[in-house]
Amino acid sequence: SFTVGGGAVIARALKTNTALKCLAFVGHVDVVFCEVLLVALQSNSTLQELSFVGSARLCSWLSPSFLALQSNYGLTELSINGVHLSDKKLSTAMRLGLGNNSTLKKLKLLNIEPGDNDTCLWREALSFLRTNAALKTLEMHFDCSVKKSRVAAIRMEVLAMLLGNESLETLYIYMACREIRIEDYPAFVAAIQPNTTLKTFRFSYYPPF
Repeated sequence: SFTVGGGAVIARALKTNTALKCLAFVGHVDVVFCEVLLVALQSNSTLQELSFVGSARLCSWLSPSFLALQSNYGLTELSINGVHLSDKKLSTAMRLGLGNNSTLKKLKLLNIEPGDNDTCLWREALSFLRTNAALKTLEMHFDCSVKKSRVAAIRMEVLAMLLGNESLETLYIYMACREIRIEDYPAFVAAIQPNTTLKTFRFSYYPPF
C-alpha cells in the first residue's frame, strides 16, 4: 500500500528506469496516476509486462494508459482487471491506443462490464481488432452483468472485426453467465472460417480455473 500519490511516484520512475521488465499495480488507481503513467510509457522501452489488479471499475481514468500504447514500443503483455466499456473516453482510447500499437502481443481484459445502453461504445472499444497488426493473444472475461441479449451481439461483433485481422492467433471469450447454447457454436465456427491466422479459440460461459 502506498500513501496518496505514491503510485504516481512509482509510475513516474518508469520514465528513466531501464531495467524493470514486469510491473503489477494492485488496488485503486486514479486519473493522476494514469496521466503520469502515460508520460512514462511514452519514453520507456524496457517494461514488457504491465498489469492492473483491483476491484474498482476502471473507466476514464485508464484512458491515458491506453493512449500511451500508440507510442510505446516495449510492452508485450497487458492485463487489466475491471473494465467498463460503456465509458466514452475509455472506448476511444482503446480504439486509438490498441489500434495503432505495434508491439503488444498479449492482452487480457478481465471482468469486463459492457453495459446495456451504450452498445456503440463497446463496439468502438473492440474495433481495435480491425487495425491492430501485432496482437497474438486476446483474452476477454465478461462479468455477470452481461444480459442474454448482449451475448450474441458481442460474439458476432468480435467475429466481424476478426475478418480484417491478420495477426491474432489465440482468442478466449469467457462469459460469467450460462446463456451460451451448444447450438450457437456451429454458426460461430462457420463465421470464423474466413480468418486465416486464428489457431486457438475458446468460447465458454466461465473461465476454466
